[in-house]
Amino acid sequence: EIGGGGAHALFEIGDRGAEIMPDHRRLAMIATCAAAKHAGIEASVVDLKSLCIARAVAIPSCVVLDMSSEPFEVVLIEDHVPRVWHSFKVGSDGDLGTALFEGVRPVLSFYKSSGGPGLDPTCPIVIRSEQVLPSQMSAKLGDLAGHPVEPLQQPARVDPDLRYGPYLACVGLVMRRRA
Repeated sequence: EIGGGGAHALFEIGDRGAEIMPDHRRLAMIATCAAAKHAGIEASVVDLKSLCIARAVAIPSCVVLDMSSEPFEVVLIEDHVPRVWHSFKVGSDGDLGTALFEGVRPVLSFYKSSGGPGLDPTCPIVIRSEQVLPSQMSAKLGDLAGHPVEPLQQPARVDPDLRYGPYLACVGLVMRRRA
């Protein structure tokens, strides 16, 4: 017992290790998961940042290349649901267009090899970056990946004066996706 307020138990949460959770919450979560599984719904773990970005991006299916921080992140979004996430670092030497493709390639390959038909070639790679990617680099990335490349567009229902790029995950956190 921790804090003198009832029974507690250690509960495993992925690779983050063990977290302490009150028994009544743990049992409620287990019962909810069991009911969902009985109803034919499979639970899955989704990274909160990826989910928020998927909410904020207006394109239902795309690959978001987030170059706003190191390491860069790639999120494959299908029907507004993040399916694959990958992070990578880019060195200072060599061709940036090729280096970006080398970071995006594992996501596209994994998604295709996981039993799906692969991503539709018309689905864009959306670039989230403080600066616009030079057209030569965008063209090279698009040619190598076989997908169009475009900058991140302003999310719906966001004030035009707001710098949404650096706060995209926060914007997605407060948005609700309408079915």
